[in-house]
Amino acid sequence: MARRPVVDEDDKFKSEQKLVLDEAKERWKRAAEWESEWRQLALEDIKFANGDSDNGWQWPESVKNDRDVNNRPCLTVNKTKTIVLQLANEAKQNPPEPRIKPVGDKVSFDAAQVWEGLIRHIMYVSNASQIFGAAKENQLEAGIGYWRIVHDFVDDRAFDQELKLAPLDPFEVYLDCDIKSPDGSDAMWAFIFTEYNRKEFDRLFPEVTLPRIGSGTGFDDRDDWVRKDSVRVAEYYRIKIVEDELIYLEDSSGETWSGFRSEMPPGGIWTKKLKEYQDGKTGGDFKKRPVKNRQLEWFKIAGDEIIDSTTWSEDRKLKGKYVPIVREPGRERRIEGRLYRAGIVRAIKDAQRMYNYSTSGEIEVVALQTKTPWIVAAASIEGNEAAWNNANTTNAAYLTFKHVDEDGDPIPPPQRTEQPTPAQGFLEGIRIAAAEMEMASGIKSAQEQNPALERTPKAIDQRMRAGEVTNYDFTDSEMLAVRHTAVILIDLAPHIMDTARIVKMRAKDGTISDVHIDPDSEIAYQKDNPTGEDKAIKVLFNPTIGKFAVEADVGPAYATQRQEAWAAFVEITTRSPELMNIMGDLGFLAADFPMAQEIAERIRRNIEQNMPWLLKDSQIGPLVQKLQQDNGDLTKQVGELMEKLAEYRIKVRGKDELRDIEIADAENKRLTAEAGAVESLIKVGEGHGLKKLIQQTLAEMLGFDPNQIEKGE
Repeated sequence: MARRPVVDEDDKFKSEQKLVLDEAKERWKRAAEWESEWRQLALEDIKFANGDSDNGWQWPESVKNDRDVNNRPCLTVNKTKTIVLQLANEAKQNPPEPRIKPVGDKVSFDAAQVWEGLIRHIMYVSNASQIFGAAKENQLEAGIGYWRIVHDFVDDRAFDQELKLAPLDPFEVYLDCDIKSPDGSDAMWAFIFTEYNRKEFDRLFPEVTLPRIGSGTGFDDRDDWVRKDSVRVAEYYRIKIVEDELIYLEDSSGETWSGFRSEMPPGGIWTKKLKEYQDGKTGGDFKKRPVKNRQLEWFKIAGDEIIDSTTWSEDRKLKGKYVPIVREPGRERRIEGRLYRAGIVRAIKDAQRMYNYSTSGEIEVVALQTKTPWIVAAASIEGNEAAWNNANTTNAAYLTFKHVDEDGDPIPPPQRTEQPTPAQGFLEGIRIAAAEMEMASGIKSAQEQNPALERTPKAIDQRMRAGEVTNYDFTDSEMLAVRHTAVILIDLAPHIMDTARIVKMRAKDGTISDVHIDPDSEIAYQKDNPTGEDKAIKVLFNPTIGKFAVEADVGPAYATQRQEAWAAFVEITTRSPELMNIMGDLGFLAADFPMAQEIAERIRRNIEQNMPWLLKDSQIGPLVQKLQQDNGDLTKQVGELMEKLAEYRIKVRGKDELRDIEIADAENKRLTAEAGAVESLIKVGEGHGLKKLIQQTLAEMLGFDPNQIEKGE
């Protein structure tokens, strides 16, 4: 029951209840009108897809009644269900899985992997494969499938809650008819209806007083919510927009706080600093901007009363921002302001009817033809009737007959009649109907492959791939639905897992491990090193930190991937047997036969002893070690050579300078000697005109003016 406030606020509480009820009534009427045509057609499509010879759902009622009255065949060869099951089972074999990617700071790839493991475990314990499979069949038959995310206590003795997935009947759900996103992530409201037996309702909700039957005061004016033997109850989800402020504070010491004003602890130091910033009494940095937050609310309505809610109690208030209902639509469009929604059944109904008509007509024609094998004159077998009566059951060597009558006149011999022949027109109709079903559905039967052209697995795969491309819109909707499921789980999990606890996470191969939830941790992911007797490494995870992006990929199931991996391993090691000692443990881990895991463990031990660098990044192999040592030696040798080269260059440069000095000294001595000799010659030949001759000769040799030499310049 909804927790009522204190008595003096009872009038306000009733007023709020009335507002919620009025809003819910108005929205439900809009949704009912919007989906009314689809609901009628969807029910017909579901019945058609599940038609058989007993229920006759694939035949128009008037035609079937006419044929039954006139004892005409009215056969149902349901090829439609085969197509639905083929697409649905392919989806079950290749289920989409959410992929979590870290976004922004404070998060890491390891934290994203923890999220994947947590979501995978939630889906496993919720039996999500069955939920997704049922939604897929509803998508293909009715045009849409649904499931929901719920949370409840782990068990009767626990205070911790856990998240789970739950199936939904598409006819029990009414989702916001103004959504724009195919996955419904922008939905602002939704309804889920449950029909209770009247006695069961009175037992579950003894405090609820329902309106009188036919009073017109119920949730719906049509008075069919409260009946003599049943009561319809509505769960009403709505997103309430709450105005808030995003605040960033930084004081003079560099400490910061960022968050919504509604999240700021009252009376705390940052509340005081915020007031100081607003009053201009302190320095630092202060930013703010208005925001509109989405807040999820839930109500349970019976008759004209809200019998339960999570809105008026703080300890039960929902914290999510999405309506926790996931939709998987088929082919959906708005056409001239009206909803068109269909699965694959709608497109092949006429071809299926043609097939049933043609099959029934062909059988009818053959049935009306005679099956008597012989035409005989009564007189010709007179006295031999027993043999002819058993002619169709015995292998007599011959049959006798009378060829003349008593008067000797000849009697015509017995004649064999033609066997019943099929009606070629109806057979052609069957062939055409089958071909049109394949064209409309995009799926060819296995018998239609052409062995002359499709001789390789690749060719056959390409033919099957053509059908997958035609119906990929169904797969795309499923991927969006699974992605939105993960988004909702990541949004709700921090509010559900808000206390320290140990939860399970599941790897892709099914391995289960523990995760220690620590809401007080300052980082999203860390490993706690073992101490003391506890040697196990603990994974600590804070789901409240960081942002993550979600993707959904469609691929083979893990078991199929293992088979493909084993086939690839066998092919690789067959061509390169030496690789068995390097990757054998990985290959046998993918094998499914008995003792494969033990073989993998033995190979791994051998690798660990002889080639540990293949298993640990910190280990390096002998070849790498030798290369590293050789590289160090070469580096040392290069260094020594560089030092010697530098010394050699210094020595060479010194020798060059010394040689230049010696050459200069020798040249100076030579010139001095020559000058002395010239001077001596001048003195010797001073009276004989020799001086002038020597001066002219020197001037020519040195390129000077003879007068300059004469002047001593």
